[in-house]
Amino acid sequence: MWFKKKKATKNIEKTQLYAHLESSLPAKQQKVIDEWVNRPKPILKLLTREDMFTYSNLPYDFHDLPVVDYGKGAMRYLISENNQDVARRDILSLNAILVEKQSENKSFPSFKIEASKIRFNPKSNSQEDLENDDYSCFAFNPVTSTGKPTKYPLTIEFKTLSQDEQWRSQQRNGINIFGSISYLANGLIGKYQINCWKGQNFWSVKRILNQ
Repeated sequence: MWFKKKKATKNIEKTQLYAHLESSLPAKQQKVIDEWVNRPKPILKLLTREDMFTYSNLPYDFHDLPVVDYGKGAMRYLISENNQDVARRDILSLNAILVEKQSENKSFPSFKIEASKIRFNPKSNSQEDLENDDYSCFAFNPVTSTGKPTKYPLTIEFKTLSQDEQWRSQQRNGINIFGSISYLANGLIGKYQINCWKGQNFWSVKRILNQ
């Protein structure tokens, strides 16, 4: 009798615990929903990165850059039209690396970055596209936490497919190429990463070029 009574007590405790969790869950869910609904709405504006002016050897103009401002300090810097030719040139230069990789490893597929597919802008300036679309952008890192100049003050993160195109590409055994190029203070490419999807298969090439 004692064993059965103890077991019943444990069952009551479990039931009370589950009831507590179930009663508190909707409130937590509602909080998450409220935070999402009331999140800052992204806006598109122009900003000048004066903190990048000290890196005069970088081949880009940092005046009046289009920026997607997500609020709370979160921003995404688009590559402005006057900077796109240089960015496109450097992104396309990575094709030589892909050819080299293919010659070294016959199992590495034939990938090629096409100029027409480099995405420099979201599909539209709608809130949904500004918030969710994928496109190439600048990433700035001018100083360390102690205020010293960084080794790689500028990175370009490049994309060739929009977010919805990425999903369809994977389902149809398509190709998706994206990656990053990081610049040294002297304006040379210091390192890069090329990521390639073909359907569900993934390859990545990383290399440091200049120290």
